[in-house]
Amino acid sequence: MNYYHLIKNFVPQNQIENIIKETFSFKKTFYTQKNLACHAAYLSDTHPNRTSHAYATSLYYNGELPFIDLFNVRLENLVDLHRRALGELGLSLKARILFNVQEYFSSSEVVPKHHDGELLDFSIDNGNLDIKRSIRPDKVAVLTLVNDTDGGGTRIYLPDGTEEVVAAQAGDLLIFDNASCKHGVDPLVGTVKREDGLLSLIIGWRSLNEKTSYNSEFGNAFLNTEDAEAIIGGWYKTGWPKQWERIQNSQQKAAF
Repeated sequence: MNYYHLIKNFVPQNQIENIIKETFSFKKTFYTQKNLACHAAYLSDTHPNRTSHAYATSLYYNGELPFIDLFNVRLENLVDLHRRALGELGLSLKARILFNVQEYFSSSEVVPKHHDGELLDFSIDNGNLDIKRSIRPDKVAVLTLVNDTDGGGTRIYLPDGTEEVVAAQAGDLLIFDNASCKHGVDPLVGTVKREDGLLSLIIGWRSLNEKTSYNSEFGNAFLNTEDAEAIIGGWYKTGWPKQWERIQNSQQKAAF
């Protein structure tokens, strides 16, 4: 069974700089206090030489949960890329999607082994993320826009206990099985070649409601879209306000 595949040159080289520009324009426009408070934007997770931020997005989502409406976003390359990524993930244009950005500058520390998902209950101990409950998407798509590292990439932990590092180049799209595998990133080293200081830049997409499972100490249980929405909706009403209050009081830092 293939737990991941790499699509080489998913984005042509002559489009990469436009996508990078639009990614940071998206951040400038939508990484706001208002979007953070309603959880349409996810709090930046900042470490030495690494910054992450993410957004709940969609083109045609018609549910009640907060999201950034891409239909009216005037960033043509990024919106077209969203459509194409959904096709690779087998998701509909109505899906509510987490758009995730990972910025690496110079050398950076390890990203611990984890699975991606909407984290409903978690703790952070000595930098390690312990996920107790989450809505876990079946697949994740990760696009490399900059990679000037010395062989750095995504480390995938396969079900048989082996591990593989996928070192994608700029323009390559990695699709991996998030239901069966965990992943992480080794400490990155390399030579910064860009004026903006980026050593590596990764953007990604994963479902928040379609083709997901409920992950807990008891394992994974498949969810249909309605059930996923109901679980997340309940958490938005009860769990998120308390978490946001703790964040506001600087007692806990959010992760995603």
